[in-house]
Amino acid sequence: MYKADEQRQQLQSSAASLPEYLARLQIVATFGKADEMTISRVAQLTQKTNQFNLTTRRYSEGEVQVFSADPAVDVHYMRLRDRVSDLGLVGVAVVKYDANAAEIDTFLLSCRALGRGAEECFLAHCLKSAAARAVTRVRGRYLPTAKNAQVADFYSRCGFARVSQSPKETIWEFHINRDAFNPPDWIQVETVLPKETYAR
Repeated sequence: MYKADEQRQQLQSSAASLPEYLARLQIVATFGKADEMTISRVAQLTQKTNQFNLTTRRYSEGEVQVFSADPAVDVHYMRLRDRVSDLGLVGVAVVKYDANAAEIDTFLLSCRALGRGAEECFLAHCLKSAAARAVTRVRGRYLPTAKNAQVADFYSRCGFARVSQSPKETIWEFHINRDAFNPPDWIQVETVLPKETYAR
């Protein structure tokens, strides 16, 4: 890991700008939905991720399994790799649906994945998946803790409008058919198809 970080630092120091460095990293984000192979890692991330975690809700493997089997819930994961190394499964989002509305119950990323635009790319994937379900309104919550202040304005930076705010939580809303949000263009996106897709 240290050797990979050293290689990234060398790439960055030789690049003329941050966008050039990010493009030269050749970042690939792979999205999928939690299954028997990933539920354990997904639960682990909800348990231990503190800094880039919008709600800091902790879930066991059993709870993640229940979510993943619920047709009204999407449990998304994101894997990340670049030309230097494979970072593995580093992002988790739990999105709950109700008619034409959705709420992002959980949205988190491992700290080692930050600084590359991966968080914006992951959010764009969640919004795209919601739009595929004919959802027009997506809500997200920020629940402040002693460690997650860095994400207090994340939804605002991504085009969400603030609906309400209190010391305990801030609620944000995004209208898919009205609001605009463009994810980073230097990240290549791959999608893992569900097993039933391959069986057809």
